[in-house]
Amino acid sequence: MTSSDDLSTIDGLLTSLYQTISGPAGIEPDWDRERALFAPGARLIPTRIGPDGELRAQVFDIDGYIESRRAYLRDNDFFERQVSREIKQFGHIAQVFSEYESAAAPGGPPFVRGVNLLLLLFRDGRWWIQSIMWENASDGSERLAALFD
Repeated sequence: MTSSDDLSTIDGLLTSLYQTISGPAGIEPDWDRERALFAPGARLIPTRIGPDGELRAQVFDIDGYIESRRAYLRDNDFFERQVSREIKQFGHIAQVFSEYESAAAPGGPPFVRGVNLLLLLFRDGRWWIQSIMWENASDGSERLAALFD
């Protein structure tokens, strides 16, 4: 976690989430920072339409997710940015629909767009990600295909 992380707000948590997995090729993401965003027992669930047209969902804990993405995020320029979001909050829980774009350069043209659905909880003075499920709206790039095989 960096000193600039402000996890006391949903905005701060989402900013940290997108910053952590973004970066140039040759630099491994700060996986300790990534782990610190998720509540114990959290699940990360990418989805994808398979060759048969059926939706597939993979379910990872944080370490399983890191292992599945480590090589790709280390070896490729990858910058993900939030383009819009909708937050529904009640007390100490929140649901966030966060639309994103992924690009090979900061501010560059996106090669994929999608939506993250996050379930958050507020505990110990900060927000935690309890689960995140995502689906790409456009998957015309083979760059991400290897992540699901």
